[in-house]
Amino acid sequence: MGEITKDVYETTIEHLNSELSSINEELEDAKIDLSNIEKHTEEVLTFVCKLSSCWEEGSYQTRQKIQNLVFPTGVLWDKENKCYRTQDMNEAIKVINDISAVYNEVKEEATTDFTLLSPQVGMRRLERPTPTSRT
Repeated sequence: MGEITKDVYETTIEHLNSELSSINEELEDAKIDLSNIEKHTEEVLTFVCKLSSCWEEGSYQTRQKIQNLVFPTGVLWDKENKCYRTQDMNEAIKVINDISAVYNEVKEEATTDFTLLSPQVGMRRLERPTPTSRT
């Protein structure tokens, strides 16, 4: 490609430095304040837990906002199968949904397998009660 002149270099480097400073300013503006991350996390979890009731009680506009929040790429209608389809789900909601599914699965297993519920408690034996055993 060859060498460039000093004027071309200075003009180009000036332009690139101005773009770099502009990008750095945008990054500073987009910086998240992590000092209250626990508070924000709790607020998000509380909101996500109330999504179904917000959907049921919400107006048309509220339902649209929830739909756009949960499915950012939208909801599609499949003519062949006559059903709704979604391509993507909000990543945060997807993680919460996965955690809930695992929790429900573990909870269901624990309630159906009674040996897992209380392994430390021994079974009561069938013996005749004595005066000291009536406590």
